[in-house]
Amino acid sequence: ISAEYMGACLTGCHLSEAILTDAQLQHADLSGTNLREQNFTGARLDYANLADADLTGADLSGVCLRGAVLSGAVLDRLRLRRADLSEVDLSRRDLRRADLFGCVLRGTSLVGTQMTEAMLNGVDLTAADLSEAVLYKADLTNADLTDANLTHSDLANANLQSAHMKRAKLSAAVLSGVDLQGRNLSGADLSHARLSTVKCPK
Repeated sequence: ISAEYMGACLTGCHLSEAILTDAQLQHADLSGTNLREQNFTGARLDYANLADADLTGADLSGVCLRGAVLSGAVLDRLRLRRADLSEVDLSRRDLRRADLFGCVLRGTSLVGTQMTEAMLNGVDLTAADLSEAVLYKADLTNADLTDANLTHSDLANANLQSAHMKRAKLSAAVLSGVDLQGRNLSGADLSHARLSTVKCPK
């Protein structure tokens, strides 16, 4: 697959054995395609339509998926380290224990998403919508949560070491067992947050 497939319609194709490394698939329609175990190293999938595609076990590490459509896609065992998922709608998906190390999730919708024990180390969540998301015991070390919406989210026992939290919206969030010492919370909204056993900045 080469650059000529940018914007192409590949709906329903069986591409699990195609060579897609370095493929230029921006704006391509890949809805309903079989992409199981596919290696997308070096590929571009900006604004691609992957609705209902089977991405089981696919390697999208470091791939740009900015604005891609993933509604109904099968994401089991998906590898996403350092991928760019900015502006993608991942609302109410099951990402428990997912490894999203170093991903870019700027402006991404994660409303109600289940991310218990997820690896979110170094993730850029600037202006992301995490309202009602479950982040119980998630690792958010060095994550950037500037301007993120965490209203009604569950961050109980999450690791927020060295996280950036300026202007984060944490209204009614569950922060039980969280260490906020040393965090920059300037402009953050903690109204009605549940702060039992929280270590707050001095």
